[in-house]
Amino acid sequence: MIPADFNPHRKLDGRAQAQSVLDETIEQSRLMLRIFDDSGQHYGFGRLSFAIALGSFLTRDKAARATLIVHDCSHIERHCPRLVEMLRRFAPQLQVLKSGASMRNFSRGLAIGDHGVLLVRPHFGHDATFVDYDEHAVATAQSLFGEIEQLAEPGLSGQVTGL
Repeated sequence: MIPADFNPHRKLDGRAQAQSVLDETIEQSRLMLRIFDDSGQHYGFGRLSFAIALGSFLTRDKAARATLIVHDCSHIERHCPRLVEMLRRFAPQLQVLKSGASMRNFSRGLAIGDHGVLLVRPHFGHDATFVDYDEHAVATAQSLFGEIEQLAEPGLSGQVTGL
């Protein structure tokens, strides 16, 4: 996927296409991946293709960092064993944080790749997802993610046992 092939802002056709574009974004990113979601279900954090793309991203460069922030970590604990295993293998390159209490009512998701791709979910209650390549939109999302990250709390570590 080459950003020039797309309009700077367009709606994706359903959850499957959003997951596919996320996987492509991860595959094309080199140093930074940032995702904010309610639970990780929408983007399919438990999918094999997500794990493969994320693992490849984290092994390409030791300086690569992925930060995933969710409102609720229980979906990841119960349904994403590959991601939990990756937390063990790739700490501190990979971190899963829990949104801070002041952000729990914030219901707009973001996924940002370092090459300027932004996926936006306008509301967690809907499957609508938009992809955007506009530099201003990406920069604004980076700033917003930074604020969310500053307020985030520890989430999951590679030591999750499931007990």
